[in-house]
Amino acid sequence: MRVPPAVISSSDGLAGTVTAGGSYEVVVPVWLAAGQPRTNAEIDVVGAEHALCRRTRLMPATITRMRCRVVPTASAAATGLVVTVTVDLHNVAQPVVATFRHVVNPYVSAT
Repeated sequence: MRVPPAVISSSDGLAGTVTAGGSYEVVVPVWLAAGQPRTNAEIDVVGAEHALCRRTRLMPATITRMRCRVVPTASAAATGLVVTVTVDLHNVAQPVVATFRHVVNPYVSAT
């Protein structure tokens, strides 16, 4: 049995549908396997204005909760909100990637 070099949660913490103009926090647990060198992971968001989506340093044998605040845009009602988490791995050809898709309600929230 082979242990994966990294594992990304199956959820980003958001509901299936979000509302344009609302403020939401993406929370994605990421685990880096023991024996892996320290590396970075990042959250990329399409369909939202976002802040605090920075690269996060991952430590081996540790679960890191990546966080990002997003505000879906009204224009994302046509395409949806797409959250992609990528773990850069130095000794593996392909990065570990997880993508989460959400429907955006075009109603602009008052908040």
